[in-house]
Amino acid sequence: MKNGNKFLIGLLVGLIPCTLLGQEQLEVEGAIIIMSSEASSPAPGTMRWTGSDFEGWNGQRWVSLTGYAIAGTVTDIDGNTYQTSRIGDQEWMVENLRVTKYNDNTAIDQITNNATWSGLSTAAWCWYDNDNSYEVPYGKLYNWYAVNSTKLCPTGWHVPSDAEWTTMTDHLGGSSTAGGKMKRAGPLVYPIPEQPTAEWTTMAIIFGGLNVAEAI
Repeated sequence: MKNGNKFLIGLLVGLIPCTLLGQEQLEVEGAIIIMSSEASSPAPGTMRWTGSDFEGWNGQRWVSLTGYAIAGTVTDIDGNTYQTSRIGDQEWMVENLRVTKYNDNTAIDQITNNATWSGLSTAAWCWYDNDNSYEVPYGKLYNWYAVNSTKLCPTGWHVPSDAEWTTMTDHLGGSSTAGGKMKRAGPLVYPIPEQPTAEWTTMAIIFGGLNVAEAI
C-alpha cells in the first residue's frame, strides 16, 4: 500500500494468520506484495520491486537482491542501445556489440576480404560471413586491434579483463556451470559444453562466430 511518498510492503490479507515470534521472525501464510518506491532517501534496508527485480537500499543506492537484474540500458556512439544486467557487483551488457566507431567518433574500417583481414595491423570489423543479416542479434566481429584499443565500448564501459570474467563465473557457481547460466535459451545457442539453464537468462549470450582466427 502507498503511504505518503513511500511504497510499503503490502499484505494480501483475507484470513491470513501472521505470527510474530520474539520480534525477530514474521511468518506469513499467503502472499506479500512488494511494490515500487519513489522515495529519494529511503531508510537503509528498504526493499522495492522494480518490475523485473527485487532491490534493497543500502544507504547510498539501490542494489539487486537477486544478483541477476536487468539493470538498464547503455547506448553506443552509433545510437545502438543495449540491455544491461547486474550480476553480483558487476554490470554487464547482455547484447553483442554492433558499433562501427570508437567512442571518440573515430571510424573503424569494415574489412570484407579474409586475406586482408589476416594481414591487418589496424582495427577492423566485419559481419559473420560478410552478411549484414547477422547484425541482430549476433552483432559485429572485431579484430584484436579494435578490442585492445580501450575505446571500442561505450563511454564509461570497457572490454572485461580475465579477472573480471572470473569474478562473474565464480558468482555463477564456477566454470563448470557458468556457461550454461550465461547462454540464451533457444535455437540460437551453441549447445556444448553446458546447456542453457532456463532460470538464468539475464546474460543471454549467443555466439556470433569468427572471421579467420583473430576475430572475437
